[in-house]
Amino acid sequence: MIEDPTFAVKMLGIWQMSEIPNLKARFANDQVIFSWGNDRLITSLPRQLIEKLEPIEILQLLERHLSVEGAPVRQWRNDFRHFTKNPLE
Repeated sequence: MIEDPTFAVKMLGIWQMSEIPNLKARFANDQVIFSWGNDRLITSLPRQLIEKLEPIEILQLLERHLSVEGAPVRQWRNDFRHFTKNPLE
């Protein structure tokens, strides 16, 4: 469970934009550790960096790390064409 309300909102945004299987985040000291699938590590990022980034920027970092492993990150990105206004602006 994510107890930091600001980070929880960021994770909700990430989960809305992507369908990375079983995407999770947890705090470990001053790091945020992201994992997916059966607890496969994506990356760990400094908590201060996460606080400065928007959800789309965090997702882009996660996708960059996953694409190195050959994961189909483009297939997991949700389609926003049905919106009448760009939700990321």
